[in-house]
Amino acid sequence: MTHLAPGGDPSARPPAAARPRVPASHADLLARPLPGILTTELGSGRLQSSVIWYWTDGDDVLLSTMAEFVKARNLRARSRATLLVLDADDRWVEVRADAELVAGAAGAVTARLHARRIVCDAIHA
Repeated sequence: MTHLAPGGDPSARPPAAARPRVPASHADLLARPLPGILTTELGSGRLQSSVIWYWTDGDDVLLSTMAEFVKARNLRARSRATLLVLDADDRWVEVRADAELVAGAAGAVTARLHARRIVCDAIHA
């Protein structure tokens, strides 16, 4: 696998004990098949959001995309990203992360989001 963006060097990340974790009250949001909203930064500084499917691997959140898609180009140039997941009960979790792009077959890439901060709550009417 080829790393396409900075942020993926495990030695540069905080030790596992220091990384933020999703509280048990909201962990199911990342475990369930819910769509997420990935926000990345365009070269102009504007934000670009995409609805995506994701999965987890330990403390990391992963998503698949194509190397030529805007979100992959954004992450290659600026590795910061935010993933927001909301359920039908109005609970949400936001994962602010540094992304690592890993090249796959036929132009596909996997983005591995290493959480820097996790925020969660519920929408209160």
